Amino acid sequence: MIKAITFCLFALMFLKPASANLCPVGYTAVNETQFVVSVTGSCPVGYSKVQTITSCFGTDAKDCTVFCLPGYYINETNGECTECPAGSYCPTNSTEYLTCPDGTTSEAGAGNINECFKTCLEYDLIGGVAKPEKETVYYPEECSFYGMSDDGEYCDIIDNTCVEKVCESDYELKDGECVPCDREFAMTYKEQGNCQIETCVAGYFSTGTTCEKSSRPCEVPNAISAEEKWDFEKNEFGQCTAIECEDGYHIESGACISDTQQCNIANGVGIKEWNHSKNAWDKCIATYCDPGYTNDPAETNERIEQCGECRNKYAVRGELAVSSYVQGCEIAACMYQGERYNLENNECVPICPTEEYEDETGTMVWDESSETCIRTCKDGYAMW
Repeated sequence: MIKAITFCLFALMFLKPASANLCPVGYTAVNETQFVVSVTGSCPVGYSKVQTITSCFGTDAKDCTVFCLPGYYINETNGECTECPAGSYCPTNSTEYLTCPDGTTSEAGAGNINECFKTCLEYDLIGGVAKPEKETVYYPEECSFYGMSDDGEYCDIIDNTCVEKVCESDYELKDGECVPCDREFAMTYKEQGNCQIETCVAGYFSTGTTCEKSSRPCEVPNAISAEEKWDFEKNEFGQCTAIECEDGYHIESGACISDTQQCNIANGVGIKEWNHSKNAWDKCIATYCDPGYTNDPAETNERIEQCGECRNKYAVRGELAVSSYVQGCEIAACMYQGERYNLENNECVPICPTEEYEDETGTMVWDESSETCIRTCKDGYAMW
């Protein structure tokens, strides 16, 4: 009998599948999930024990019986192999399906208990939630969970409570583990705070969790480049300061200032220019003088002044003669014009002397009290 079984298994390796019409008279093809084995006798002459549709059974089934593969069981109703239903498993040649352990299920066609599985679902904790390590586990493995607090931090699950992990000051929590602090450009960490940065390398400042550059680009009018630097005392970035200015500008108090500036001088205004070699302003040069003042040295006696007083302001005896100017040294009117002075060739020419003047026609003199020229005529002459 043992030799016969060995022969049947060996023949299985060489036989090609046969269709149903090749079965002996009185036999039909078995379901492709079935094959036959000998129990009390042997299979029909010329037939070996083979798998799937090459196996036959019929009226002489006393010599051959159905044998089911894993994932199928022998259905007592029709004697055929039937797929194991979901939620159960069927070992080799099962006569019935076996239910998966409590809390587990399976897909249809499961062949052993290790195909039974359970779906792991997260559940609420006090102060957080328990999240599954895997979505699905197979028997006998059980679901495992890790805690996540309401603040989004990993925690230990103790008595259905989320207890956040605490690491030493030079460590931080990553994926539920305490690992050494390794912040870029950090030098030291605060004693309390888990990787809260105390100091950074030169050129950087601490934001608490990162080290940022202590200077950054910014914009200043008329500047090619500018930057603002971190103020460690105020804990904020300082004023934006120019580093390089466009042509025609220079740096002054952190700003780009025009190399040409208007300036104020006595009795007028002027222009000053920046001397890049001396890094200082040159002398203010007058571009405009108030009426009665000039920057023409030929028209003033105050040649050291940018806007000197006009020389024609005074009469030949040195007394004030001009009442007003149009611009520069151009006279608009003389003092007591037509009475004491006449405007001639941009000069105030005296016509009434301060000391009595006498000729053959009479006398005349300027009277300060009445601000008039007093004239008297000799006998034989009259005013005209």
